[in-house]
Amino acid sequence: MKRITLAGVFLLIPLAIFFSRHTLRHEFLEMHLRHHYPNMALGVPAIGIAGVALLLFLFRRRGTTPHMRTLLGGGVAALVTCEMCLNFIAPTHFWYNKLAPMAQNAFAGAPYIDVLKKLAGNDRVFARDGFLFPNWAAAFQLYDIRNLDAMYEKKYLPFIQDFFSDQKNVSFLYDLRDRFNGIGNYSLTTPLAERLLQLSSVKYIVSAIPLVAPNAMIDEVMEQNRGRLIPGKERLITPKPFILAGEARDAMGEHPPYERLPYRIRVPNEAKEIFDFSYALDPAVFDKTVGDGVEFIIEVKDHSGAVTKQFSRYIDPNHNVQERRWMDGQIDLSAYHGQTVELLFTTTPGPKGNTLNDWAAWSNFHFNGHDTDQALPFRLIYKAETSIYRYDDVLPRAAIYHHCALVSGGKEALTKLLDPSLNIFQSVVLDVRGLSPEQRIQVGEMNREASVPVHAASIKSYKSQDVQIEASLDRSGILVLNDTAYPGWTASVDGHPAGWVEANYLFRGVFLSPGKHTVRFRYQPKSFNRGATISGLTAAALLTMGFIAPLRRRTNRWRAGNAALQ
Repeated sequence: MKRITLAGVFLLIPLAIFFSRHTLRHEFLEMHLRHHYPNMALGVPAIGIAGVALLLFLFRRRGTTPHMRTLLGGGVAALVTCEMCLNFIAPTHFWYNKLAPMAQNAFAGAPYIDVLKKLAGNDRVFARDGFLFPNWAAAFQLYDIRNLDAMYEKKYLPFIQDFFSDQKNVSFLYDLRDRFNGIGNYSLTTPLAERLLQLSSVKYIVSAIPLVAPNAMIDEVMEQNRGRLIPGKERLITPKPFILAGEARDAMGEHPPYERLPYRIRVPNEAKEIFDFSYALDPAVFDKTVGDGVEFIIEVKDHSGAVTKQFSRYIDPNHNVQERRWMDGQIDLSAYHGQTVELLFTTTPGPKGNTLNDWAAWSNFHFNGHDTDQALPFRLIYKAETSIYRYDDVLPRAAIYHHCALVSGGKEALTKLLDPSLNIFQSVVLDVRGLSPEQRIQVGEMNREASVPVHAASIKSYKSQDVQIEASLDRSGILVLNDTAYPGWTASVDGHPAGWVEANYLFRGVFLSPGKHTVRFRYQPKSFNRGATISGLTAAALLTMGFIAPLRRRTNRWRAGNAALQ
């Protein structure tokens, strides 16, 4: 039996490699992983297990002595240790990363952590750009959006992915594929991204990259050129925020040389059609020994195909300190009033042709002094080692609704949540298939009354496996706690068991009658009780066997001794 088990383990190794082949290929080709690391990590334990199996095969007839069994056990333990070192400890702490030069208390936190702990309370935070990496927020008693329970990937990942599905520049390869790191190129100012924050009660946003008001015209330029950029130069055009002289703006990055990026636009039919814009270079080039500036050019292509240069300016902020700011420019398009033309944006390198670090930026596109930047919904409240923004237009962590939008199935629930016509501050989305007949009747009664805005319930106690809420209703409603509707949670109302329903696709809801109520959610999965029972019975059986086996050996020796005396 031991040999069969060992052979099965040995056969699992090539199966694991086969099912992990896509991940390994990604690590080799895209992460530039050295081949000998995984070869050692997989090969050494595999060869060791094969050696143990060979020894057992060779000594199958002779049997194994206690000394040999001790050696084999030690060998297996050494192989397990070797596998752990080669697969985790060495790559994490020595091959790819360096140990810190001195001991630090990671749980002490940076200054912005203390600010969040004073402000956040029960509200959630979302930390971008590697700040508060998943699970770190929990170490500081902060409720990050990624603590909604990312382990519930069946519903959590589709929920998150759908709210970034309208952002074409977000890649699900490195993030949002099997986790939510928060290091992607996300815009939090799109309607869907804002709705994700609202539904999840994300009141505080931590970001190293400044949050800027989007410019509608820049969005149009990027959309018009999606899939139409010059082959081989697709990475030279990208939307990104730039900060110059403390002023952050939404911008279109254009790395030189890039020739004639088109923007099709209709010139307003007004008395004076002036197209205003700003341009600058990325501050990363300042004080560098390489790079000699960029020339910014705008041309106009009319309906006949004729191209006319309207603007040209060369700047070199690396050597000219006065140009380390947003430079403003404008072109007069009155000759094209009422016409549709193409503005052609070009950037060329400086006299030496050195383009290293020369990220050029176009920004602040608008006509006749009418700013096209949208209002930024977030308010900057802290700026030091990072920035913290406050977002007030979010749902309470525990919200009471008096109106329901019914759907059939999870996909319909997600579609409904993405629908801009749904007022998430008045209506909660419920899956009709998960409602009892009594709950359906209650929903009908609620929906016959006039819709009113959601109001907050009071969270009196919040623990990882026990949440207590006090709610006061003047008419029937549903309390929604926007924590994950993971199987195993139970609910009680005023001390009596109550069933909960999935609300807004991912969260937990409880129907309540008018009046004051105490609602309690407790995590009491049946699987834990079953597992504890099985573990207890197994422990009892092992202890019993541990007592019986020595007793049986002593009994056999006593019988053998008596037989010898007789």
